[in-house]
Amino acid sequence: MGDIKVIISGVGGVGSNVIRLLSKKKGIDIIGVIDIDEDKIGEDAGTIVGIEPINVFITNDIPAIYKKGADVVICTSAPTSPEETFSQMCQALESGINVIVANMGTCNLWNTNPELAEEIDTISKKHGVSYFGIGATQLQERFILLNTEGCSKVDKITFTHFADLHAFTPESFRKEWGVTLTKREFYEGLKSGSIEKHDYFADGISYIAERLGWKIDKIVTKHEPMIDDNNIVYGIHYTFIGYIGSVAKIETNWIFLLDKEYRYFDRIVVEGTPYVDSVNKFSPDRGMVSTFASLVNAIPYALKSEPGYINTLDLPACTLVNDELYNHI
Repeated sequence: MGDIKVIISGVGGVGSNVIRLLSKKKGIDIIGVIDIDEDKIGEDAGTIVGIEPINVFITNDIPAIYKKGADVVICTSAPTSPEETFSQMCQALESGINVIVANMGTCNLWNTNPELAEEIDTISKKHGVSYFGIGATQLQERFILLNTEGCSKVDKITFTHFADLHAFTPESFRKEWGVTLTKREFYEGLKSGSIEKHDYFADGISYIAERLGWKIDKIVTKHEPMIDDNNIVYGIHYTFIGYIGSVAKIETNWIFLLDKEYRYFDRIVVEGTPYVDSVNKFSPDRGMVSTFASLVNAIPYALKSEPGYINTLDLPACTLVNDELYNHI
């Protein structure tokens, strides 16, 4: 086949990096870039993201772009609910275009929202295309499950994601995590909804448990801001614990902060047979790079998967491809 025709929806931090990465890829033809920012509309997408012009001009005319006959749309819009994301992308499905979204809540809908999964699945199959979410977080779920492959017994899993935020913009980590706000501003933001609560991190527990054959009875959640002597929030610690009866079986900790040592790592402890204590260390840019790179690496799977909605862990590992992407379809 010829080059894979791609549309990027959203030219924020993730979308900009997707465009930069795709511009270097073999076998890719960017045929459209969508955004609602009036300052970006009409501008060359390459110029906007800081590379050479690519002769593709940002537009908000979605119907016209979809009529060009793309193979896949990559949706990188700001974090929204799975329902809102699907509402944005439904027109792409109806236009016969496969959809990949950078939305964690979209990644395991057969488990967390089967009604929405069924709706997406029906429309996707009707038009012969696939729909799934992917990003940095799914790499962590694979990491957790991979460490149970050689186990004969698992009593408890404890996962910690420790993420330095220096690679992100202040605007981004203020809105998403409340970092650099005062203690009062933080709690006001949580109450008003201007700061993300990230309750969807709990979804990963039921997703992992389902893979292990466990039925979680309840999930307990804690949100703890890290506050310095000047009452400024420099980090946030989310804890989610899944119980079977009164026994804690899966605990996930999500720590996001401006770390003085720029540390970034994932740690998984499996209490069982054998006992496992495994750590992956990353450079501080890991969160951003893993998000946009996984979206790009997943393109061949969007085209060769069976039509319908796909839970992300039902996909094979979406590895880096250095030759023409169409060779992997």
